[in-house]
Amino acid sequence: MNKTFRTFLLFLLITSYSCSPKENLKLLSEIKTDEYHIKIYRLDSKKDKNGKGQCEKYSRTAIDSTGYYSYGKKLIDELASTYIFCSKKYLSKLPEDSLNDFYLRIDLDNLSKKSLNYREIINKALKQTFNLTITPKEVLVNGFSFSIINENKLNSFLSKDTLDKKIQFEDNKFYISTTNLLFLSNTYDLRVSDYINYSGINNSYFTFEFTFYKDIDKANLQFEDFGLRLKEDTFYKTIYEIKSNVGI
Repeated sequence: MNKTFRTFLLFLLITSYSCSPKENLKLLSEIKTDEYHIKIYRLDSKKDKNGKGQCEKYSRTAIDSTGYYSYGKKLIDELASTYIFCSKKYLSKLPEDSLNDFYLRIDLDNLSKKSLNYREIINKALKQTFNLTITPKEVLVNGFSFSIINENKLNSFLSKDTLDKKIQFEDNKFYISTTNLLFLSNTYDLRVSDYINYSGINNSYFTFEFTFYKDIDKANLQFEDFGLRLKEDTFYKTIYEIKSNVGI
């Protein structure tokens, strides 16, 4: 992987806590085809680019046309982002405690001149490396459903231009234009520990601007201004069950 790609970090989370500087880097698997070359490493601890030991929250990821690089994530986090691209609450617990005891480094080089599906490649490599099987199951869960409590108020937020689609998330504030209520539900669900659902009519488009709160009561104070409310409910969600026959 070239130096330019290594330094081109699109996402960087750094904590100020110092931990053991010993990575104990171990190559777990390597797959090379005509289109790509992927290596998956195990890390017992993490270091930043300057070699300083880092703790739990530190990770860095880079994605561009030359490949994908990820450092410092847990296996469950990589699976959530590459398998279902959603919150890890939709994944069952890893089948063995030993699979939670380390971090990963993933180096994926794009050897082709075309765009590759990095998520698919990484997911396949992770399942092969850890001998995982992931099975979707419909499970009845407790959560919150978006309900329309004031249709007239909601209609005042109808998008004037249905072609002007925009999503911005900065400083804990959301701006979403030309979105339907299902998308709003999925966007919020992705960022909270509770299960969020919407199952009503979904053929209108709205523009919303609001501050993101994980606390449902605080969130509802804003959603009620849109004519919406999150109400306790029971519904089915797809949960992905993970099984493995390998201990690392």
